[in-house]
Amino acid sequence: MTSRPGQPGQPEQSTRSTRSARSAHSAGSARSAGSAGRISSAATAIVAAVLLNAALAFEIWWPTPAIRPLAQLAPEFVGLWLLILVGAGRWPGRPRLLLPALALGYLLLVVGRYVDVASPALYGRTFNWYWDGSHLPALAASYAASQPLATTLALLAALGLIGLGLAWGLAALIGRLAAVAPAARRSPTIWALTAAACLLSTARLAGLPLADGWVARPVLPGWYEQARLVRYALSPATLDQELPPSPSFDSDLALAADTDVVILFIESYGAAVLDDKALADGLEPARLALADAIDAAGLSAVSARVRSPTFGGASWLAHAALLTGIDTRDPGRYPLILASDRDNLVSHFRRHGHRALGLMPGLSASWPEGSFYGFDRLLDGPALDYRGPAFGLWQIPDQYAIDRLDRDEAAAVAAGETRPRLVFFATISSHFPFKPLAPIVNDWSRLADPEAWSGLEAASRPAPEASLGEAYVASIGYTFDWLGQWLARPAPRERIVVVAGDHQPLARVAGRAASWDVPVHLIAANPVLLKRLLGGGFQPGLKPADETIGDFPWLLRHLLDAFDSRGPAPMTGADSSHP
Repeated sequence: MTSRPGQPGQPEQSTRSTRSARSAHSAGSARSAGSAGRISSAATAIVAAVLLNAALAFEIWWPTPAIRPLAQLAPEFVGLWLLILVGAGRWPGRPRLLLPALALGYLLLVVGRYVDVASPALYGRTFNWYWDGSHLPALAASYAASQPLATTLALLAALGLIGLGLAWGLAALIGRLAAVAPAARRSPTIWALTAAACLLSTARLAGLPLADGWVARPVLPGWYEQARLVRYALSPATLDQELPPSPSFDSDLALAADTDVVILFIESYGAAVLDDKALADGLEPARLALADAIDAAGLSAVSARVRSPTFGGASWLAHAALLTGIDTRDPGRYPLILASDRDNLVSHFRRHGHRALGLMPGLSASWPEGSFYGFDRLLDGPALDYRGPAFGLWQIPDQYAIDRLDRDEAAAVAAGETRPRLVFFATISSHFPFKPLAPIVNDWSRLADPEAWSGLEAASRPAPEASLGEAYVASIGYTFDWLGQWLARPAPRERIVVVAGDHQPLARVAGRAASWDVPVHLIAANPVLLKRLLGGGFQPGLKPADETIGDFPWLLRHLLDAFDSRGPAPMTGADSSHP
């Protein structure tokens, strides 16, 4: 009878061989299971890393509020992974609250990223947590009041569940990375990839263009700026330390009493139209026509060259510099100014009996920070209710905008309004790319009709193949054309019109090494005011001298002195260095 292995009588060597085979098989199975487990662990960690990165690297699927991922590296994810990698092995058992804390912080970054990309796409501008955030409680209360209580509670519950779900999911993903971090620390390849990701993220944070296509826009710098603004806004003393002193708004504005004062910023109206022969020659017919219109209206013009705080864009810096008298060549000062309680020209005129009206056809979204200036009324794009054909990026012709303001004024006068106006008008028709231009509607009574432009041809309108310089000259000429016609129209009271360029056009038009100068004209009938300005560096007519007399803060102080009953202080020239 044959003995079975392990039974009495079986050879000892056969028994040992069988046991060795079983041990080898078990060891192989264990190795296979361990290898499969490591592969599975690495795969889930890679999936977790991809999802965590995608949570901070996405854009809006315009025009919907949905998102779509970007094939870019999120700098904050790189920072999270570096924190986990360096900290692995140093957090025994990982503190119980560590993962929830990391998940909550990451969730705040995700929310910040969504607001950063969704607000400009859907709202028209960047969401500001200080100015816009102050309106959120009122908006929420208004919505709740318009809905049944059950709907409001259901919405709050849904938002709460979504937040908890996101936090739980982020905690699970971060935990998956933390679980593989000890093994990853032993891999030179992981350290090399981490170092490369850190270098790319650092380059993006430093603003180096080589990283733009590889690394998503970081979220933390925006949060930092938001927190910085809130800090300054809540600490007036600190804010004052960051801003230079404001000018003294002690002018009694006697020469502007019972007079409408219009501050008209012509978009991209720079000294290039004086210094570049081709541009100057191209604009000369429109300039002569405007000069004739000023004379025919019984007015006179004086002009000067003034330095703008900006070049080729960022018009708001020029607006703020003139209205506040604070140098805004450092763009970081602009949000600080709007968060402060500094005085400004709009508030000063209001204190002296003027109604302050802001005419901003290029403003299409709400502008809560504009409350700093104190306008009595703001006529932005939606408020102008323009229904005619769209012209250019901002659609609304400047001629329509100024006429709409006048129609509103006529209604106010008919209703018994007697106070003079301060009007701040930021024009848009000469904004890059300078075309298409609206034709001039010579019959202003038709401008309220959406069909007013039908069948009209504009002699100054550039051909589609016109060069950028030709289109630029035509857009400034368009402004001169409607301005001359507007000055000839009847007005309820005397007018003083300050016309200023906000900045030079882009360098492709202004030329290489162009100055930051812009023309400024004051058009009025008051001989005392005109004489004071002529004694302060202005020249008669619409062509200023070649010398730059100052910057916008200097111009504000000079205008305040010229409007004052005591007269201007002695002329001291420009008091700011050239940009």
